[in-house]
Amino acid sequence: MSKRLEASDTHLHDIQAALDESSIVAITDPKGIITYVNDKFVEISKYEEYELMGKNHNILNSGYHSPEFFHQLWKTIGSGEIWKGEIRNKAKDGSYYWVHTTIVPFMNANGKPYQYLAIRNDITERKKTEEVLHQQDKLAAVGQLAAGVAHEIRNPLTTMKGYTEFLQLDETNEERQEYLSIILDEIDRVNNIVEDFMVLAKPKAAELEERDIIPIIKNVISFLEFEARKRDVKIRFEYERDIIQIECDENRLKQVFLNFIKNGIEAMPDGGDITVRAAIINNQVQIAIQDTGVGIPQEKLKNIGEPFFTTKKNGNGLGLMVSFKIIESHNGKVFIESH
Repeated sequence: MSKRLEASDTHLHDIQAALDESSIVAITDPKGIITYVNDKFVEISKYEEYELMGKNHNILNSGYHSPEFFHQLWKTIGSGEIWKGEIRNKAKDGSYYWVHTTIVPFMNANGKPYQYLAIRNDITERKKTEEVLHQQDKLAAVGQLAAGVAHEIRNPLTTMKGYTEFLQLDETNEERQEYLSIILDEIDRVNNIVEDFMVLAKPKAAELEERDIIPIIKNVISFLEFEARKRDVKIRFEYERDIIQIECDENRLKQVFLNFIKNGIEAMPDGGDITVRAAIINNQVQIAIQDTGVGIPQEKLKNIGEPFFTTKKNGNGLGLMVSFKIIESHNGKVFIESH
């Protein structure tokens, strides 16, 4: 009998060792209090083991899932059934990670769970890939829409603008002159949106030439300084080298920097500071634009860059979307963080 027990213990130990090697493992009591975590759990959550013991999994709650989601989870395992699903957790350092989770209830003689075994696998990279593919599908849809609509809008816009400017020439009434100016401003606004559509529909290949990025950024800042002063915003530019050469399309990069800095200015209705930094990190040029504005809620942050998603009253989301595409055409990446 003792040999059988010994063999059984060895078998269980081998199973646990295999699980610990391949998966993120935790055990909780019937109330969800953590009684065991393996090294992989500690590693991905960035909490020490002693910080997790005696706590429940709310310590990892990212706020992504609804209370109903967790209610259904507990209803399933509480009735003795295995639950499987994908959960976004929040690590100790504030970063998010996705895990595919299987929770197995252990039942006592009365048919009630006496503990739960949670086996998780990190699927963060897969979720990022899915998000990129989802974004590309949206881009493709907007591109198709743009290709079909942009030219049709542009033709009447040109006619409207021409006749409005013609009417302005003979108009002596100041009030009517003001109305005509407003019409022209609105036509220009629509035309700018159409221009953004055109970039999405048929992106122009980036014409890359070697340029010093420092004067390019200085030029953009000087262009925006008057608007910044009007809004009580100070713009600082910090750079560790006087010359940072890169292969770029100067005009298109200016469009990106204008867009991001202007967004920063508009995010500070009561004034503030914008800091632009240029540095070379790990042999790559990094341009950081930081403002002291109102920030973007976490749930909205993931949608930034999507077509027609905007946090601005009069925005359409296309400006940032075009900026993202320009940076991608330079083999670069855009990262947006908010605190």
